[in-house]
Formats: sequence, C-alpha cells, structure tokens
Amino acid sequence: MTSDNRKSQIKQMLLQQKFVSVSKMAEFFSVTEETIRRDLRMLENEGIVTRTHGGAILKAKVSSSFERQEFRTILLPSKAAMADTAKPFVQNGFCIFMDSSTTVQTLFPQIQDLQLTIVTDSIDIMMACSSLPNIRLYALGGLYTPNARCFSSSQGRNLLENLYFDIAFISCRTISLSEGLCDSNVDEAATKCLAAQHASKTIAMVDHTKFDNVSFAKICDLEEIDVLISDKELDDQWMQVLQKKQVDVLISRPS
Repeated sequence: MTSDNRKSQIKQMLLQQKFVSVSKMAEFFSVTEETIRRDLRMLENEGIVTRTHGGAILKAKVSSSFERQEFRTILLPSKAAMADTAKPFVQNGFCIFMDSSTTVQTLFPQIQDLQLTIVTDSIDIMMACSSLPNIRLYALGGLYTPNARCFSSSQGRNLLENLYFDIAFISCRTISLSEGLCDSNVDEAATKCLAAQHASKTIAMVDHTKFDNVSFAKICDLEEIDVLISDKELDDQWMQVLQKKQVDVLISRPS
C-alpha cells in the first residue's frame, strides 16, 4: 500500500475516532511504527493532526479540507438514519435549501419523488435534479470548488439574498457549545449562514464526530437552528444548552 493510500485511510479513522495509535496502525497496515510516524508527521504538516505520545489526534481547529470522497465513504449508516429522520419534515410544494455536504446529500433520494423547489450549491444535487420534472431547481453559481463539488462565492449568495425557504438543510465541519456551527471554508460557511437566515426552519444534520471542536469559519450560533439531528445521544450539558436555546434534538440510531 502506498503512503497516500495509507494516509487516506488514517484520515478516515481520525474523522471517526479523533485519535489513532501508532502501534495499532502499524499492526493494521502491516508496516513498521516508524512508517506510521512518518505518515503522521506528513499529516501534521498538512494541518490535520497533532501528534501525541503514541499516536495523533485530529486538530481541534480544522483549517484544512479533507477530500470529499473521504467524507462520502464514512458513517454511511449514520447518514442514512439521519436522512430517515429528516424526511418527514419535507412536504409537497415546499421550497428547500440543501447544502453541499455529503450528509445532506443523503437526504435527496428520500425526497426526490415530491413536488419541490430545491436551491443548492451542490453539483451532485444539481445533476440528480436535472432529469426530474417534479423538481424546480435553482442552482447557485459562481466559483466552482472541485474538492467540495460545489459553487461557493458572492455571486451565488446574491441570488440567495432574494430567496426564502420552508426549510434549510445544512451540515457543518464542527459544532461546539461556544462557537456554534463552523466550516473549514469561508464561502461555504457564508452560504449556509445566509440560507439559514432565510428559512422558516433550519435543520442541522450533524454526526457525533463533529461535536466539541471548532473549525476555521463560523456558520451560525446554536440558537439560529431549529432542529438538530444527530446519530448518538448528547450529554447532559449539550441537552441543557440546546433546550435553553429552544433547539429540538432528534437522535437517529443507525440500524
């Protein structure tokens, strides 16, 4: 296995576990511990991890972007469960915003048979909608970002300024009690922020790996969302804060 392939798998493990052990990774990949340390040094130089004694942890402030394919292939049962929970909120005739996250994209197959107006910056959702006569599609244009597979720029937000939604479905790179929802890309964060401001209801779909960290660009405060859908029970502190901020919490357990 090449170093690039190994680093890609290590990043996926970090996204799910937040910590990797040098000895366990060496055993898993059948390589020396020094090889794993070298991989971790490279990931540290990319701004993804902080090396610790015996391993590495995912950086609390994630300023770099993982490849979209790496997000697409992790936590599939959790994303499907969250999509099942989100589906009943969508009704025929609704106008909805869907962001470009792989989590929100999982919802699309569940609602694609409804009569909907969909506004999105995601090229994957645009392509999926293009052959469906029951979907009226508004595509946010501007600068295309290949890694994120979305259009994120002021041009797209100019269109959003004059649009209003029944629901905005958003996800994020991280979520914390102090900073709310954050992303690693300034333009994507600004698009999600504006969509949330123009929605009657904002639903955040956030898996458990994203909690208690802070990323580069703020999307919105916790009180700016109406519903939080996640895949694991939240601790008492989170529940108390969200209750105080009048955020409904729905837990979707993967089957």
